[in-house]
Amino acid sequence: MAAPGSSLLFLHQVAACPPKTKVRFLGCVKTYEPSSATLTLVHPPSPSLVDVNISLVVATLPFGALRRGEWVNVIGYTTGARVDAVMLWSAAGVQLGAYEKTLREKLEVDAE
Repeated sequence: MAAPGSSLLFLHQVAACPPKTKVRFLGCVKTYEPSSATLTLVHPPSPSLVDVNISLVVATLPFGALRRGEWVNVIGYTTGARVDAVMLWSAAGVQLGAYEKTLREKLEVDAE
């Protein structure tokens, strides 16, 4: 379920959102740049990437949460070039196939 006021989306849909849209999505850590607190996420097999500024939440993250290959949930606001995260937590227990199927079905119902 999406957080109140957020749009639950696939990662590849985030770039199409207007600035200041509150979004929630799942992504896999590709890179983390500590000097800018920028996390780059991907959702294979899509080549789409989303840069996430995690400066507001980085101090609350457990060790290892930002390792390459880790799956995370993100809630944040689009800024045009990136997402500014207000929440980020592990998605380690998510069954990816079931998640993708359920989200596709939800988006189809929302489009009707």
